[in-house]
Amino acid sequence: MSSDELPASGEPTQHWVFRNLVSIVQLVIVAMLVLLAVWWTLSDGNGERVWESFYDFSQGIVRWSHEHLRYPWE
Repeated sequence: MSSDELPASGEPTQHWVFRNLVSIVQLVIVAMLVLLAVWWTLSDGNGERVWESFYDFSQGIVRWSHEHLRYPWE
């Protein structure tokens, strides 16, 4: 084993440095996307419009199911 290998895995230290850097970059990108989504939701009433659209859609499904689906014991 050379001095630039980790004793536990036998892989070069450069591999772990690169792997950790890639993981950090991925976490930063995901955090930025989450912050962007939160900012978009809170600005200009976007979140309220999305919630109202989803609620109307879900209530439409509820109304449809009450009209067209019956329990076996009814």
